[in-house]
Amino acid sequence: MKQTTMILIMMTVLTTNLCAAIITVDINYPSIGDYKTLQEAHDAASSGDTIYVYPSLTRYDGIHVSKKLTFIGAGYLYDFSVDGVMPSRVSNMYFDSGSDGSVLKGFEGEKIYVSADDINISNNYCTWIYTTTTNVNGLVIMQNKIIGSYNYAIYIAPQNHALIVNNIIINKYSSSAYCISLSNETSIYIAHNVLYGLKYSIFSSESGNKVYGVVINNIIHQGSIYNCRTIEYHNNMSYTSFSGFLGSGNIGNIDMTTVFVDPNPHNYKLKPDSPALAAGVNGEDLGVYGGNAPYVDHGVGTGLPAIVLLKTPTIIPYGSATMDVSIKATSGNTE
Repeated sequence: MKQTTMILIMMTVLTTNLCAAIITVDINYPSIGDYKTLQEAHDAASSGDTIYVYPSLTRYDGIHVSKKLTFIGAGYLYDFSVDGVMPSRVSNMYFDSGSDGSVLKGFEGEKIYVSADDINISNNYCTWIYTTTTNVNGLVIMQNKIIGSYNYAIYIAPQNHALIVNNIIINKYSSSAYCISLSNETSIYIAHNVLYGLKYSIFSSESGNKVYGVVINNIIHQGSIYNCRTIEYHNNMSYTSFSGFLGSGNIGNIDMTTVFVDPNPHNYKLKPDSPALAAGVNGEDLGVYGGNAPYVDHGVGTGLPAIVLLKTPTIIPYGSATMDVSIKATSGNTE
């Protein structure tokens, strides 16, 4: 009986994997995708499908996701006039009830709202990640560049559980801006990030400090920690002091010009003699390029092979035997 049950489970898993489809979306003209909008692709998709989104200078409209889907774009923050490469741009995305287990990867976007469990937000550029309800579990925020457009760049609602690793999080929205806002009874793991908040890097309004978790191997470029004293802090580096916080191995009062190649344009690679090298737990480098999931510039390595630049002459002289054409493409892993 047990053997029969196991065979049935294995057959179910294999059938589910075989049935999962790959869908493409292309807003460009002429379109080579299965659909032109995310909404059309979402409505046609089944739970477990993957939706690849071609790069475009035109922004795709965001959607409310109500199925388990994987959205994969070509990357972000390219200057087309300089790089000749287009990103995959998308407006606000909402992961609603029913979207548990969905993935958003490789996009240049705006705000991301999460109301479901096990959402993975990786390799994106955005301005805001916001959990909208209590008891959201398994949220992964990884390898993103988040530039705040509100007082906080990431907001974790009460009784949520989140993993925040290898992100560049910058918030200069106002004099009160902060990077990560934690609510009552949140449980978090924050590792290998670079945090720059004009006022706070990690913030909680809970006077009872009812937030829990570990903060490890981060670099706090700017912004103090407010409340959050029930969290353990290990092997972090900051421009200011870690006095009064739980934990060990933290390094304070560091001149950040000695740490990064050039922090002003957000080049957070470490200098060859940076004090953040091998300063982490188990000898890991601090910051976004350390650890098991190092930050990937532009979020490349996630999308479909695609032509991202095509230049052809508008007029060809009569009788000409040649035509000069310039093409630039991405393999999906590199340019």
